Amino acid sequence: MQARNPAAALVKYREAFALCPDSPVVLFNMGNALEDIGNTKEAESFYLAAISQGSLDALFNLGRFYMLRGDTGHARHWYREYIREGPEDAYKTLARQYVGRFDPFIAWRNDAPNRTPERAPLELVK
Repeated sequence: MQARNPAAALVKYREAFALCPDSPVVLFNMGNALEDIGNTKEAESFYLAAISQGSLDALFNLGRFYMLRGDTGHARHWYREYIREGPEDAYKTLARQYVGRFDPFIAWRNDAPNRTPERAPLELVK
């Protein structure tokens, strides 16, 4: 098994970007590689560019990107976009769970076995 080398990957993705600057896959992977080496500002730009080219994976990654930085407003936005646009997969399930952490109503609604009026978030019973 080969060890991860984000700096070497970034060199290869820059080469790919020079050849295919509008490829959502290249843009997405550039964002990943840049984030891995700590270049968050440029990573964010590449994730946004990937989204503008139709990358659904970048929707989820941008939600994760913001969540890791404590920006729950932006994280919620991008996770909701993934929930709306993305395929029914494990990432969508995970995105729903993350959004539930930010939104008490969604957390209560998604907790079907324990959903009772007594356990509803206070803002629902006011």
